[in-house]
Amino acid sequence: MTKILRNKALLNIRIIIFFLFFLIHSCVRIIYHDPEKAVDACNIFLKAVIKEDYETAYGYISNSLKKDLTFEKFEINLKNSRKYRGVFSKAVFDSYLPVPAKRAIQLYYYVDHKDAGDVLYHFVLEGDKEIGYKIGFVDIGNQVKSPSKMKYINSPERVKLDREIIVTGD
Repeated sequence: MTKILRNKALLNIRIIIFFLFFLIHSCVRIIYHDPEKAVDACNIFLKAVIKEDYETAYGYISNSLKKDLTFEKFEINLKNSRKYRGVFSKAVFDSYLPVPAKRAIQLYYYVDHKDAGDVLYHFVLEGDKEIGYKIGFVDIGNQVKSPSKMKYINSPERVKLDREIIVTGD
């Protein structure tokens, strides 16, 4: 009798362990980033901005950003930036930093403005290797002032790529 109870108890424990493993495994999502793919998306965006092709540039804005930024506002912001800092002719990729446990990656570019010189731009791109990347946030400078929904916990050092990337309007 005790052998039967012990076998049932072991079976119940196995079922519980299997259920817990399944539950934990289904809740954990692994996010894979492709920095090259993110840089390519940002480069297309920047090239369109340099060429003043605002419609193409707006196509690389994430849906979450589009909720707050209409095309008209986007175009006005870019035109005002050109007035304030001057036209820019090139952007040089500096580094990237994945956002831990988020579908986002940060990219840093030095943008050469006619009147302001080199200005560091901080882009937060939403997405991952599987779904691709769209611009979710743009900031100027080295300060991380991204939307509060993004948490930067113990972020490692920014990473450089093996090659130099220069974006121009050509």
